[in-house]
Amino acid sequence: MQFDKQVQDKIDLLDTVFSELEVPLPFENNDFLVEEISNNGFLRLKLCESERNLISMEICLSLFGIQINVDRESEVYEWSNKHIEKERENVISFIKQVLTSFVMVEYCGSHYTAFSFFDQNGTFLFKTPIISGFYFKYKCKKKLYFPIYPQYTVN
Repeated sequence: MQFDKQVQDKIDLLDTVFSELEVPLPFENNDFLVEEISNNGFLRLKLCESERNLISMEICLSLFGIQINVDRESEVYEWSNKHIEKERENVISFIKQVLTSFVMVEYCGSHYTAFSFFDQNGTFLFKTPIISGFYFKYKCKKKLYFPIYPQYTVN
């Protein structure tokens, strides 16, 4: 399939991520499903449901950038074309970390979700809280998800 050049550049970036992780490329990868293609200017890859305890995830490539939707939150991680152009290697490294990390999700009602990422040794890497309205940090629940690609470590 022929994609717009800006989308193809992002496909090439993802190909680099998957190649460096030594896993099949996105279009050949059984872990991800091409869920949507629109006018050769948008592509959504969805992590397939699995018997493994993996967090739900979508990777969206568009004319304007890359976004990663995680669990019940949209646009958790997002990079514009300008950011990708300036920080390509950092974007690649970050996506690799997301794919190879344990993820602890904390839910406090429907307005607070926090994603904490840990490496293969359990070392804390970073946390992304999402607050979408007023909430009480009361009776929160946590759930741990396994890495999508646990056999690879990212330095």
